[in-house]
Amino acid sequence: MTGLVRFWNSTSVERFIFPTYAELIQALAAELVDQAQQEVRAKGFVTIALSGGSTPQGLYRLLATPFWRAQIPWSRCWIVFGDERAVGPHHPDSNYAAAWNTLLQHIDVPAHQLMRIHGELGAVAAASDYRERLHDHLPGQGAYDYPQLDIVLLGMGEDGHVASLFPCGDELQSLETVVAVDAPADASPPVARVSLTLPVFNQARFLVILASGQRKMDLQDKIQSQRKECRDLPAARLRPQGAAAWYLSRMA
Repeated sequence: MTGLVRFWNSTSVERFIFPTYAELIQALAAELVDQAQQEVRAKGFVTIALSGGSTPQGLYRLLATPFWRAQIPWSRCWIVFGDERAVGPHHPDSNYAAAWNTLLQHIDVPAHQLMRIHGELGAVAAASDYRERLHDHLPGQGAYDYPQLDIVLLGMGEDGHVASLFPCGDELQSLETVVAVDAPADASPPVARVSLTLPVFNQARFLVILASGQRKMDLQDKIQSQRKECRDLPAARLRPQGAAAWYLSRMA
């Protein structure tokens, strides 16, 4: 693993590089257990925002195994989603469906604490609905009363997008908690999305960005060394106020 590096304003952001994805998820699982246990000891519960995409799926499968799932007090967890596609919960493109199949069906989270995005409502209605439910159920903070998330997991696309915030999109400027997103034509899949916004991610107590494969490693290096030149990339616009770390593996 690498040592501590400093970028994104004056914030200290750790960067951990692993030879393989398997080593990455083992180390990250241990860190998530520690963070979750600390939050539960401190205030009785922990809020975790799950990421979509392919990169975190192996982590979710690992956390669902008997050893790892016993380490996190899931009954004290509030599970939210960083983004979702405008599809139903059983659709193959649904982030919720992917997380359910790999992790959620194997752990004991009370139903009312599992807060999926209702993508089947359509992006605009689902964004409004999710914004209201987050503000109703999770403690707010700051001038805009953003929900305080303890642990946020984000992936990064090869174009530098995070959650469903794409390069050069108007949503990068939003001060809302949740936004509807018209995905670009080259997005996979090219369907409308719902996403939490950069201010919400930046306010997390612990923000993790996962990326695997050499192309994403190279992009992260560019973001780190040429941040001003990368200002149109969502990943370069993250400015975490709490602890933050990149977890990177050279092999996908």
